[in-house]
Order: sequence, then structure tokens, then C-alpha cells
Amino acid sequence: MRVILLFLILFLFTFCSNEKLDGLWYGVIKDRYERNPVLIKFEKGYFIDYFSVDSDTTKYRYFGNKIYFRNFRNKKETLKISMKDHKLSIFDTKSDTLIVELKRVTKNNFVFDFLNDQTLIIDLPSGNGLKKVLGKTHRFENPLYLTYKDGDLTANFLDSTLIVDDFYYKYLRNKTKSLEMDLFNWKKYRISLIADKKIKISDLDLLKKQLKIAGFTSIDYFLKSNFYDRLNILSLKLMELSEDDMKKYEVEKDTLSIPLPPRIPSILSLQDNLLLVEFTNGVLKINDNTFTQIDFRNLIDSRIESDTILGVFYHFDQKSNYQDFININDQVINSIYDVRDRYLIEKYGIKFREDHRFKNDEIRDSQLKFPLIMGQLDMKEYEEIKNSL
Repeated sequence: MRVILLFLILFLFTFCSNEKLDGLWYGVIKDRYERNPVLIKFEKGYFIDYFSVDSDTTKYRYFGNKIYFRNFRNKKETLKISMKDHKLSIFDTKSDTLIVELKRVTKNNFVFDFLNDQTLIIDLPSGNGLKKVLGKTHRFENPLYLTYKDGDLTANFLDSTLIVDDFYYKYLRNKTKSLEMDLFNWKKYRISLIADKKIKISDLDLLKKQLKIAGFTSIDYFLKSNFYDRLNILSLKLMELSEDDMKKYEVEKDTLSIPLPPRIPSILSLQDNLLLVEFTNGVLKINDNTFTQIDFRNLIDSRIESDTILGVFYHFDQKSNYQDFININDQVINSIYDVRDRYLIEKYGIKFREDHRFKNDEIRDSQLKFPLIMGQLDMKEYEEIKNSL
């Protein structure tokens, strides 16, 4: 009887301990100049470490102040933990050193819990980008938060909050040096942009120029997501700087990269496969014909299906905002993704949206069949192309 009673006490203690752990916990591991995200979910005797080598669900036992589990190599591991005031501290059992301190989630999205400057208020734009699970399909590289604060365009990057102006690239360059960016670590050249939807298009363009000058090559534009641990993203390459901008910022041409053909002649070479889009005062026009968002999407769908190769280049007036930018890109990109999905399902039985990260032969086949040819034009480029058509 005493043995049974003791077993019940131990069982209840372990069960209650698990209940206390259940939920999402976030934190940061600092490594020299970087802030590496940590997100762990405990649920009914299982946990997911989203940014570990293997983020699959792992069964664990919690007894006393220790967690027992098997890692992805099926090797037994033990971690010591301490909970106090909604904080969870995890220690190495051998050295008793603190590994990381976690907090229970407080926001509706992980990216906002990760923001160290809580004075920044950001309302993400809406859209239908690629849905990615934190850690498993997206590592959340180099988050940069962008909004207005006291009337100034303000960014938070690597824990520093600064006003974005024509000299912001100098700060970014110093930070990229500390990140030890190199040609073999392409992810370091990506920016995760968490920006307010009301940012003016002129200010968004200013930031993109600063990023390009500092050496970044592409941006993951974060959209609203209904899930804390899942991201909604549109990914685009940063456009090359214009000749005027290269002179203005005294930027030299990159002699290491393959030189690109002149941009305007390349766009004009698309001829009948080119759609020139203008967004002015909230009105969407293609070759001076007004379109609704739905009509625009239908046009893109029909042209992609019939031409397979289609170039969409657009210009925004300075009254447009970040949400407008997302709307246009969202329409084009999702049309491309839809037709790639249909093509891959019929030919290989897979989906682009689900399998694109593997970059296998099938995915490359769909990208060659239905390439994504699009980009933003400044006023000078837009007028020159329009007058040449």
C-alpha cells in the first residue's frame, strides 16, 4: 500500500510539474555580436526546441528539477531547470552553468517577443505569402524592425535603435563586419524585415538602398500571421542600385560578382511579355488602363498560363505605402506559386509551396518553366520604359 501511495505521489508531482512547464517559452542566446533566438514549446510530456538541429517533437520526463530526454541521435540527455516568476532557467547539469533564460510568451507573434525595444509599435501588413514554421523551415535571420517613432523613420537592428537616413548604411556596414559575413554564408546576407504597413514607399525605398549598399542581397518581408510560431513571408531579392544612386553614395561596382546586363534594355527585351504597372493615388494602372486588384490578379493568372514567361515591373508614387507594395507583389508572386503548384502536382505529385525549400530538380524545373521576373522601378526608369513601348 505504501509503495502504491509513494508511486501516486511521484506521478502526481511529475504531472503537476509538466503542467507548470506547458506552453511557449522564448529567449535569447548571445554569441559575441549576435542574438540567437530560442523558442521552446512544452506540451503534455513533449517539447519542441524550434531552433535546435532537429525541431521534431521530443518526449521528455520531468522529475525534481531535471528534464530527461533523448536527442536526435537517440542519446540520453539531462538538463537542469528552475522556474520563478514566469521565467524558466535552463542549466547544464555537469557544469551547472546557465544555458538560457526563457520567458512565457507575451505577444501574439514570436518576432515581437524577440524585439528588444518595446517602445516600437508595428502593425504588420496583410498578405498571403509562404507559410513557414520557425526554426524548421525558417531560421529567422537578421531581424530588422522598421516603423515611425516621434515622426522619424526608425529601425531596430541587432539591439540598436537608430533613425534611418542617408547614412544608415554606415551603421549596417559596421554590423555586417561584426557578423563575419562571407561569400559562403549566404543566409547572412538576408534581412528579416518586420515593418509597419503605413511606412511610406519613399522611406521603404530609402531603407532598401541602405541595405543594398551595406551588402545585403535579399529581404524576407514579414506579413501578419495567425500563429505565434509560424511565419507568413514574401521573399524578394534587393534590386541593383541605379547609376545615380551609385554616384550619390560613392559605391563602386562589385568586381567579384557576375556583371548584370543593363536593366532597362533587359526589361524592354521582354516585349509583349511585359506588364508595366503604375500605382498612383491608390489607382492601379497597366498601360494607362485602370484595374481593380481582382482584375489585376486575373490578368496575371491568364498571362502566366498562356505565356509562361511574364515580366511584371511596377512603379509607386510617393503617396503609396508599404501595404500597397505588399499588395502588388503578393498578387504576382502568388499567381506564380499557384501555377507552379498545378504544374508540379500534375507532373511530379508535389507542391511548390510545400517543397520549395529543398531546391531539388523538380522544384528547379517549375522555376525554369514559370520564372519570377518582376521588380520595382523608380520614376526615371518607369518613364523611360513607358516611352519606349
